[in-house]
Amino acid sequence: MIDWDKFNEYLGSYDTKFIVTELIGDFLISGPERVSAIGKNVEEMDFPGLDFNAHSLKSNCAYFGDTESAELAFKLELMGKNQSDDDMKGVYRQLAASVDNLIQELKQYKKQHPC
Repeated sequence: MIDWDKFNEYLGSYDTKFIVTELIGDFLISGPERVSAIGKNVEEMDFPGLDFNAHSLKSNCAYFGDTESAELAFKLELMGKNQSDDDMKGVYRQLAASVDNLIQELKQYKKQHPC
């Protein structure tokens, strides 16, 4: 879920067209791809891949003010770094649902701010 105060704090200096076309547009493609890659990393117990992909997703989610998704991605990142399975599949399921919510919110924002 987006914290709109953080969203505006981080992105408020950009014009709306840049936010919608560049940042959101890119994430609507790369976000689901990254979540899918993390799912594959979890299934294959690919800890280095999990570390890398979760780190990237964490940064993107935080940039949009979605602290819930960022925190879940951080948990998975640490599991990758520490090569530990601390309910990886459960955390991944939570992350996938949280990022899906983020994507829906970003689509709504994009719809409300046509360029």
